Amino acid sequence: SEQNLKNAIRKTMLCAEGAVSYAFQGGEPTLRGIDFFEKVVEFEKQYNKHGIRVNNALQTNGYLINEAWCEFFQKNHFLIGLSVDGTKEIHDSYRHTKDGKPTFDRIRHAAELMSRYGVEYNILAVVYRKAVSRIQKYMSLIKNKDGITSSILLVLIR
Repeated sequence: SEQNLKNAIRKTMLCAEGAVSYAFQGGEPTLRGIDFFEKVVEFEKQYNKHGIRVNNALQTNGYLINEAWCEFFQKNHFLIGLSVDGTKEIHDSYRHTKDGKPTFDRIRHAAELMSRYGVEYNILAVVYRKAVSRIQKYMSLIKNKDGITSSILLVLIR
């Protein structure tokens, strides 16, 4: 609820020293909508009585990222973690819409938008067994694509 959000931010801001970091992840945070995150930023400004540094990070599958999200992230200095699980073939076999449609191209478009808008982001990849043999191809795909070069966190699954 908005009240829980307000209380959480108020209490952490009042006792933080130097800096405070908020990370939004689990499920899909963008489903909350931009209004929710505008409230986050509003409460952070309202309760930042000691002028500390505030860091916001959001982990997303990127499916809902559009120009409005990119403007918001850039303006408010959010660090975005974008989930991309390998090559198009591998990613689409694990991450698809409810009706089974692929998502890789849409996620790549989200990365391109974030690059265009100057949003700071990195890639989080879950490396499944069948992806390990193609890891070099995946890494070159990421390194060669404009804007997808900042950092990569690999999560290995047995």
